[in-house]
Amino acid sequence: MRFGNLFAEARFQMTGLRINLITRAIHSTVFITSLRFSLFVDSQNDYPYPTEGFLVKSYYETAQSTLGGDIAIQNSCSIIKTFSAQALFILSPYEVLSAMAIKLCR
Repeated sequence: MRFGNLFAEARFQMTGLRINLITRAIHSTVFITSLRFSLFVDSQNDYPYPTEGFLVKSYYETAQSTLGGDIAIQNSCSIIKTFSAQALFILSPYEVLSAMAIKLCR
């Protein structure tokens, strides 16, 4: 079974900020305008324990002052998992990279 989605999303939001550090008080309102693009593709054969196929989840989000907002940020994430029935065990690249990152941080 193959399943896929491609989304585009626009957000307009007002966020209130209040900071009180004993004597100083900051009260402000921030306007955020952002665009988000996301992709989801699933070709796994079984749920919740697949033996074949792949899974792709990714998104990119940007908020720029040129879009009319007060602040500029960028955010992105990608997860790719592959499964094969020919192996004795199932291991996804995400888990391998996470294990490598843990070893590097120690």
